[in-house]
Amino acid sequence: MKRTIRGLTSLAKWALRSPEFRRPTQADVLVFDAEMSELITPFLEGITFRILHQRDRQLNLSVLIRSLRRGFNLEQYLHEYARIVNPKVVVSLLDNEIALYRLKAVVPNARVVAIQNGWRGITYDIFSLESSSRGSDLEADDVLVFGPAIGKRFESLVRTKTTPIGSFKSNLVPIHRAPGSRVIALVSTVRQKVDLDQYVPVRTGLSAVKYRQIFERRLELARLVYQFARREGFHLRVLGKDESIGREFEMYRHHLGTPDSSWSFTPRTTLLANYAEIDHAHAVISSSSTLGYEALGRGARSAFFMIDFEVLGDDGTQFGWPLELPKDGAFWTHSLEAVRIEEVLNNVALSTDLEWKVMSRDIAQELITFDSGNSLFARMMAQI
Repeated sequence: MKRTIRGLTSLAKWALRSPEFRRPTQADVLVFDAEMSELITPFLEGITFRILHQRDRQLNLSVLIRSLRRGFNLEQYLHEYARIVNPKVVVSLLDNEIALYRLKAVVPNARVVAIQNGWRGITYDIFSLESSSRGSDLEADDVLVFGPAIGKRFESLVRTKTTPIGSFKSNLVPIHRAPGSRVIALVSTVRQKVDLDQYVPVRTGLSAVKYRQIFERRLELARLVYQFARREGFHLRVLGKDESIGREFEMYRHHLGTPDSSWSFTPRTTLLANYAEIDHAHAVISSSSTLGYEALGRGARSAFFMIDFEVLGDDGTQFGWPLELPKDGAFWTHSLEAVRIEEVLNNVALSTDLEWKVMSRDIAQELITFDSGNSLFARMMAQI
């Protein structure tokens, strides 16, 4: 009863904040959620489509009233919306959304297409369901994934067919390498809005660690990379997560000093801006970031320092998960030891192009590919 009341209260607050009164009409395509829908809609030219808004955006009161007959929760609302639109295709970049994978029971004639939007692990992601029966009813016609390795994992949880396409977002930006670049790009994984004294969510039985400790380790990594870059004559460019320069920048400035000719901080101005920064760098450094894997998919020299695993012990934070790889490799490590970090940086930044290709090719092909312009998805939508 308490859960029902909370669900009804949440829906009521949403309805009052952003109501829509007109009942949605039938369409060929239902874009499941407005989140990043602007990346999908250019592929739907000449096709009728509707965008299903959730996450406190534009709740449709007509759909809400109809859904209340089935229960007081968001999933019932989403499913009722799909029934009304009755699409031929449902497509979404929310590959972590459980309700998406239950749509086949609601609109069985629709083709449900999920697109992997970010690098996936266990604790924060859909694969946390693998140890329970809650994943037994999940289904989709297609899941477009980063690479074969994660595709196999999706197929173990969801009744589906997976197709490797790489990162949908990265695929939208043509690759333009910058030969001779003397820039090392460090992908920032220090978040501005995180309470530093909150504990990182982990599965039961794993270490209880505050974000402060995680961020301090990542900043120590930045300091070691900075030392290497200065010694070898590279400029270190920190690629920020957000548009604004705030606490994220200040934490780097505290560890690296005031920006000068040896290092700089670049905020992310648009959703796709950092892909050009990757292409213009000689090498890309990441600790726990989708952008690091996307760099690998774009053919960039990529070093992975998955140092969270040392303190969290979560298998999903290891490099290349779900591949079973050693803790240390030519271009990755889980250690914050300076000697090991130096070895990886030497391998990635100071190797020849051929040496880099040989050391990374086989693993990269398993983890993430690249489909320029999302040609496969474009062909899929053209068949509607």
